[in-house]
Amino acid sequence: MKPPDWKQYGKISVYIDNANLIHSPKEIGWFVGLENIANFFKMSHKLVELKLFDSIPQKEDLEKLRRFHKRFFPQNEYDTYLKRSEKQQQIFEKAEKEWGIQTVIKPLRFIIDYKKHKVTPKGDCDIDLVVDIIRRRKNYDTLFLIAGDGDYVALVNYLKQCQKRVVVMSDRGLIANILINAANEYWPFTRFRKELEFKKRR
Repeated sequence: MKPPDWKQYGKISVYIDNANLIHSPKEIGWFVGLENIANFFKMSHKLVELKLFDSIPQKEDLEKLRRFHKRFFPQNEYDTYLKRSEKQQQIFEKAEKEWGIQTVIKPLRFIIDYKKHKVTPKGDCDIDLVVDIIRRRKNYDTLFLIAGDGDYVALVNYLKQCQKRVVVMSDRGLIANILINAANEYWPFTRFRKELEFKKRR
């Protein structure tokens, strides 16, 4: 695949809704690597900032769930969430220190459903991401939004009114058509698989 003509995009900012990356292997069959994303956009030589937003479980919140809602939150779920949290924290620390990705992390909330006797996780990063993009809009000419939620259409339309160019990155099955249609351009992950695919080092 021919590399992008970065000059036409001016100063760029990249914002990642990490939920989109987490679900990508189920859709496209391979992992999009954070280090790969960083290296890809650094090729532009006009990268202003690269930010990732996500919600992850906090140990103290998991312990409270086990203490007060044992019936709804068994030990195996506690262990799974805690392992996930520790792994994500390690990755995000590496992203900050080695790859130049600013991470904005919020605690993953849990909703107790007493009727169904279950605990449902609830991540809330969308608003934080949108507010930060708008607040810092004078810093960039083009926004690359790695996300797929149709709710971002209002953000895209606003930025276009501000004479900003918006490119959305994701892949079919991970992105709403209304978001694709709203953006100036749509780049599927598969278009840049060679550059973006995470491969374990031997």
